[in-house]
Amino acid sequence: MLYSRFRSPDAITGTLAGWLYVDLNWGILVFMSSLHCAIATDFERDSRWVTQPIKLLNRAHP
Repeated sequence: MLYSRFRSPDAITGTLAGWLYVDLNWGILVFMSSLHCAIATDFERDSRWVTQPIKLLNRAHP
């Protein structure tokens, strides 16, 4: 199992630590994927991230 490395004399504590570890990994995975989705939809909605710096550069160097 995923939590075998957390096995302790108290099996319940080991299992809880293992599930906590798994939940943490899933939490990071979900957070990263949702962050990626947010950035991707932001790019689709408006390409301000790309156009704004170009506009600023054009204003600085006419």
